[in-house]
Amino acid sequence: MILKLKLINVFSIGEVELDFNRARYAYKKDMILNDIVVNPLAIYGFNGSGKSSLFKGLASFISFFDYDNNYEFENNYLLEQKAKKENNNYPYLISKFIISFKLDNDLYDFEMQVCNKEIIKEELIKNNLKILERIGNKYLLYSYYNSYKETKVLNKSIILIEKENLKEVYDYFSHFSIILDDRTISIAYALKNKNIYDLFYKYQKEINDITSDILGAYNYEIIKDKYNYLLKYDDNYLPITKLSRGTFNLNLIITLILTSPKGNIIFIDDLDTNLHPFTLEKILNLSKEKQIQLVFSSHNTHFMQYLRPDQIYIVSFNGEESKFKRLSEFKENIREINNIEKMYLAYAFKA
Repeated sequence: MILKLKLINVFSIGEVELDFNRARYAYKKDMILNDIVVNPLAIYGFNGSGKSSLFKGLASFISFFDYDNNYEFENNYLLEQKAKKENNNYPYLISKFIISFKLDNDLYDFEMQVCNKEIIKEELIKNNLKILERIGNKYLLYSYYNSYKETKVLNKSIILIEKENLKEVYDYFSHFSIILDDRTISIAYALKNKNIYDLFYKYQKEINDITSDILGAYNYEIIKDKYNYLLKYDDNYLPITKLSRGTFNLNLIITLILTSPKGNIIFIDDLDTNLHPFTLEKILNLSKEKQIQLVFSSHNTHFMQYLRPDQIYIVSFNGEESKFKRLSEFKENIREINNIEKMYLAYAFKA
């Protein structure tokens, strides 16, 4: 369970911290997971404000925990150019990924620093005790090694390299799922070395049970012939590749929630892409039922009516970097009777 997440200097982001801990609101308590964090978190803002930078940045950092994934890492270009002008001897800025999370009854704090697309520092703390320290290519894994070891792999995390000794933490990070706005690139353990249509076929009963009252007469059956999957509508058959974009997107999200371990997290950029508004409530309810944390961006303000102020972040761009601000920080006295959607559309939050 993530408690806090911070990204520094990645894509359009200068620095952003997402706080999942609940604020002091007495309503919509069903939006609180394990009496500690709010779930989900929603990201709103204008086009070009930097919402997608959060998800691309996360994909960049999480790819350091996977040998098969090397999502292109990118610093904040504008801040980097500014640094070059101010100091010609320091052409690269340091990017950071900092996360606080809870596994069972243990509290962890992890920090990774990246410069010029290579890891220069890692630190993992468990219950206030340091268990991993890395500086460049040298690292010390406390309780396992008495002296520093070296690695030639500068673009992968020591947690990946030492995944047997750090299995609990590795399993947690490796099960993160990130869906980007184009839906063609995703990081997801459930999809590793698998065809997404295999999973649609495997979980079609669960998917149909969840969506039956939305899709109504358009429900279909996925059948498998010798080489391909087919969609069966009554007595008609179509290749599964003919699924509409909205249906594909909905099936993908539901499948990831169903296959994610309890307590893990899914990040989805543009959650509402090609989706009917009623499906959003289904996705929310399923994530709560499965105790999966969910972070998404959206332009669909309909979803705001389900959320508390401490579940919403507003993004703006100031010409150099994207700024993220929690709605509860804009107006601390927002009450249940206030219509957050109308306030947002009336530009009450400057976005």
